[in-house]
Amino acid sequence: MPDVIVGHPGWGEPLFAKQVWSGTRLGLYAKFFYQLNGADVGYDPEFAPPDPEADACRLQMKNLNHLAHLDQADGALSPTHWQASTFPPPGGNASAWRTTALTPTCCVPSPMGAFCCRAVRAS
Repeated sequence: MPDVIVGHPGWGEPLFAKQVWSGTRLGLYAKFFYQLNGADVGYDPEFAPPDPEADACRLQMKNLNHLAHLDQADGALSPTHWQASTFPPPGGNASAWRTTALTPTCCVPSPMGAFCCRAVRAS
């Protein structure tokens, strides 16, 4: 049984990891949580959606996969603080996870050739 699994939730691969390996900790690569305003949608009037209500529903569907994974996760890592800030705060069964931005020195190879990640605290 692995001690830790870190996966990208994009296509759903990590979703059932805890059912297969119940004692394993699950970390997610939290790249982006879609926002209706202020991120990658709706910032350019030239590409405004023809139906804003339908666009909101489309983004909600895109985020459902992330929400299902976050409910299972023990933690989440994002490449930047801004990307981490796009995710909702923990709640429900996901009270243990926290989205943290990676720092350049958090994951480093050890002198023995193994790859290890130190715990990182969000600033």
